[in-house]
Amino acid sequence: MDKYTRPISKTIGQTASSSKDIDVEVIEMVEDDCVIDETQVRSTPKKRPQDKKAKPNVHLKEKDKMLVDVKDGQLLILENGQELSVIGLCTMSVLCGSVSVFGYHCDASKPSVELISTVSTSLLKIICGGVETGSDTIHSVYTDSKLEQNVIDRLPSRDVAVVKLSKLEALHIDFIISLRKCMANQLFGGIEDGPHGRFSIEPEESKTIPRFNFVEDHNFVLDKWKEQLSADSSSVIITCGDQGQGKSTLTQFILNSTLNDIEKVCFLDCDPGQTEFNPPGSVCLHTINSPALGPSFSRQREPTVWCFNGCTSPGINPHLYIQCINHCFHAYKQMKPRPPLIINTMGWMTGLGLSLLAEILRIVQPDLMVQIDPKHSEGDVLPLTPSNMAEIPGLSNRGTIKETISQKDYGLIIIKSVVDKQSRGQNKRRQFREFAMMSYFAMGLPEGILAAKPYIVSWSRIAIHVCHETVPSSQILEAINACVVALCCLDSRYPLIKEGEDCPWFVKKTPACDCVGYGFVRGIDREKKCLYIVTPVALSKLESVNLLMRGDVNLSEELFLESFTGVVPYVDDTATATGASSLRQRKRLPRKTRAKVTNRQDVW
Repeated sequence: MDKYTRPISKTIGQTASSSKDIDVEVIEMVEDDCVIDETQVRSTPKKRPQDKKAKPNVHLKEKDKMLVDVKDGQLLILENGQELSVIGLCTMSVLCGSVSVFGYHCDASKPSVELISTVSTSLLKIICGGVETGSDTIHSVYTDSKLEQNVIDRLPSRDVAVVKLSKLEALHIDFIISLRKCMANQLFGGIEDGPHGRFSIEPEESKTIPRFNFVEDHNFVLDKWKEQLSADSSSVIITCGDQGQGKSTLTQFILNSTLNDIEKVCFLDCDPGQTEFNPPGSVCLHTINSPALGPSFSRQREPTVWCFNGCTSPGINPHLYIQCINHCFHAYKQMKPRPPLIINTMGWMTGLGLSLLAEILRIVQPDLMVQIDPKHSEGDVLPLTPSNMAEIPGLSNRGTIKETISQKDYGLIIIKSVVDKQSRGQNKRRQFREFAMMSYFAMGLPEGILAAKPYIVSWSRIAIHVCHETVPSSQILEAINACVVALCCLDSRYPLIKEGEDCPWFVKKTPACDCVGYGFVRGIDREKKCLYIVTPVALSKLESVNLLMRGDVNLSEELFLESFTGVVPYVDDTATATGASSLRQRKRLPRKTRAKVTNRQDVW
């Protein structure tokens, strides 16, 4: 039997319903048409009654938004300098002119982009810059969109950008919304899914909706970064700052802006608690060639190098955390040619966190650092200059790393945070971690994680390890059952241990090694000595997996509580508490488990 065997199953896909022709109608909405609730953001456009024979009064002002319904979407027409915010999710294509979204410039020569804009984060804004489009070009766009001539006659014919917004099918977003009825309101302000999709366009005057406004400091950072890239195309920039100060947002803006001039950019994510493109609990190196336009949980991508850290806080095992960063950065150094590298760090700027940052700087040797100074900080914040960072003891000075690397000089830019007050953080960060984990599985398993057919894994050819905890070998299987595990590729540097024929292999020390993805242990069969694992990872990559590691990242309990009735094994009642450990207490965990599987498709 192969190490990995997957039963053949029918892929469950979504069948698109046939769309009927929609009459073209010019819709003009101004600020008064948007009803904003102070407690929950909800956009309710009101249709203006009008005589069908009378021509609507079509005009463009800065506060207005003009949408034209077409068969498979809506046309958004913007004047020079106009800014409109998006709530919801859609696909955006620029038909003529040019616009920018979160630092990324879009025009008719570029492919369409996906926009996912939630009210729980800063809304995405579509900004129309200086456009000079002739009447012939715009008229051609109108006619290609099959607009009637009486409609075309009432639309602007010069110096506007025409953008098409169409429905975006996002299975991972639909899956998150399906778990809780209130989630659609929390993410998209209660906007319903209509014939054109689940999105709405809001004018800038809707002040109750959160937006991130870029200031001159951000443009100054971009100018310095472009100067650095002109001197060295493989330069390294790193951002740092406390939690909730806009560090990840700034990093995303730098990434999108860099993609305007460079085909691909490398991104090293050193924040295992709030990852940008992958599930939490890992340090990853990504190669990015398309913009990041949405919250982190909505844009999961396959990393170039994936190293499992096992926890959302590097303080649990700082040595392993640094090893993971070193592992990813070493892979980046081997690239030929090397793209520019953007590094996102964790928001831990005191004590051990500052020592870890000093160690990161000695590894990555950045050319430019951007430090975000809290807007309402008490007293002066320590400038992270090369001389100041050289005096901060890193892990090498604490005796945990033998090799000491000298820090090279780098340019330092200190900017003020644009966040008025620090984010109320813990609950939101935990929720985003859960969303990222569910998005990862939902994007790769369209039939659902609980309905997907598992792989059968023989434990005679695989090792099992629980990170950051000492677990007796007799209980190692119970420790990973009904849990998320990292699918890792262990090299020969780490010896394997086996205590008996009926036991799987073990490793004593948590390794820093390659990871191909996450899996969910659906069941264990002691008689056949095999595990049943559900994962979105392709079988071709699973052939090299020889280690399963469990950390403190797992699926949301709501996934199980909403899917089953009555007592759910392995799921506790949720309780409000502070702190965390890598192994959560399970009140319902039986002393001995025995999951019998009669055939490959009858699991758990």
